[in-house]
Amino acid sequence: HLGDRATQWDARALAWTYHGILAAVVLACAVGTHARNKTYASVEIMWRDVVKARPDNHRQHISLVHALLASKQVDEAESQARDLLGRLERELSIGGTRASLVQRAQYYHAAAGNALGCILMVRGRYAEASGVFKQVAESTPNPLYNCNLAMAMHKAGRTDEATALCE
Repeated sequence: HLGDRATQWDARALAWTYHGILAAVVLACAVGTHARNKTYASVEIMWRDVVKARPDNHRQHISLVHALLASKQVDEAESQARDLLGRLERELSIGGTRASLVQRAQYYHAAAGNALGCILMVRGRYAEASGVFKQVAESTPNPLYNCNLAMAMHKAGRTDEATALCE
């Protein structure tokens, strides 16, 4: 019966080993989840993490700019928007043979310009915002960009031009 006891011992040892490994995996996942939850503590921190991990993801960079603006970090939002615009302008100046990449850069350039215009509006720099919105509206037709341009013109005291734009 020594063989039966050895088999029982092997089964118990295997069960304990299995449970030990399972506990270690669960603990590792819990620690990882806790660490990752710190990233999701705020929208801003989450977008900063995404932009850090994927700096060429322009959509997420624009989301970071909006999150910064929403949290009243206007200086940082403006800095991030101008940085993104600079990178997109370099991409557009390089151009390339793939039309889809150029269109993508143009789209995000307009979105980043629109974000910068909104930041300038928050700062009360309506004339400068008008100029930014005008460039954006001319490069990428979009009712939102035209509306923002009209609003900036109106706030800058150019009511007749703003009204004409809306007609």
